[in-house]
Amino acid sequence: RFVGLRGIDRRVRATDQRYPLGGGYSGRVAELREPILINDVDLHREFSPLVDRQEHPFHSYLGIPLLVANKLIGTLNLTSLDRNAFTESDIEVMSLFSGQAAVALQNALLYREEKRRAVELSSLANLTQKVSSAQNSKELFARLAQGISPLLDVEIAGFLLFDDLNRTLVAQNPFIGVPPQF
Repeated sequence: RFVGLRGIDRRVRATDQRYPLGGGYSGRVAELREPILINDVDLHREFSPLVDRQEHPFHSYLGIPLLVANKLIGTLNLTSLDRNAFTESDIEVMSLFSGQAAVALQNALLYREEKRRAVELSSLANLTQKVSSAQNSKELFARLAQGISPLLDVEIAGFLLFDDLNRTLVAQNPFIGVPPQF
């Protein structure tokens, strides 16, 4: 999510804010899957924005759902410091734009997921190659733990084997990521 900054230095900055479905203006657009036009947010009482109005003192709001094949991708949100800044014509124009924007965003999200998956599959192939060349069990466990930890983005990886005779789990060294004092 990006938000515009007000003042002379008008630019955007990334934000990690999240909005529940139905919460605030964006959440309401997502829930209804329909555009919402609010000409004066100070007079609008049906629902309220979740953003800090001191930090973002807008007066008009236009929200458009981003849909691909009726699947919600996100919302496009426009605000203005002026009251009555948006019209029905703006809804029509932004609705046309939002369809193309939604497809582009969906494609970018799919590409990112496919790229992540390709790295994962490459890592698995690499792991298989390393495991098949292990000379002994200690080397096997080391290679497995080293190969698994980046795949799952974990800090510690290791194996415990069940000792049926003693009914216990036995750690197989090495455990990747465990400090040496342990």
